[in-house]
Amino acid sequence: MKTELAVRAYTLLKEAKLSKMETEDIKKVLKIMRILRPIAEKYEADLSEAETKLKGDEHDKMTELAKKWQADEKAISEKEKKEVNAYFEKYQKSLGDYVKGLNDEAVDVKITKLGETIMSKLIVANDFKIKEMMILTDVLE
Repeated sequence: MKTELAVRAYTLLKEAKLSKMETEDIKKVLKIMRILRPIAEKYEADLSEAETKLKGDEHDKMTELAKKWQADEKAISEKEKKEVNAYFEKYQKSLGDYVKGLNDEAVDVKITKLGETIMSKLIVANDFKIKEMMILTDVLE
């Protein structure tokens, strides 16, 4: 399973309402969450670290220039505008490349599938969008 799928499933389960489900079914969902949580926590930590490390020494200066530019188009020179654009384009590309690699990383998880009946109860108890249901079905059913 790819990291992105595991993280998305954990995030959906963390926000899911389980109160209308039977106790044994809730325990099964919680067990799966315990398996997925370390993956999601590591992902968030890796992402946060990358955001910080990829900023570089110029980040504060470029952010300040960007704020001035947003407040007043003429507050900074054309040269500075080009520098700001180039800096943030490079930063976003670097971060995007890192996130893509992080998302595509395979994780080895052993999850006992919930089965169709429990999945139906989970879906009925929540207001999931189709895309969210598909993610959960891919991971849990």
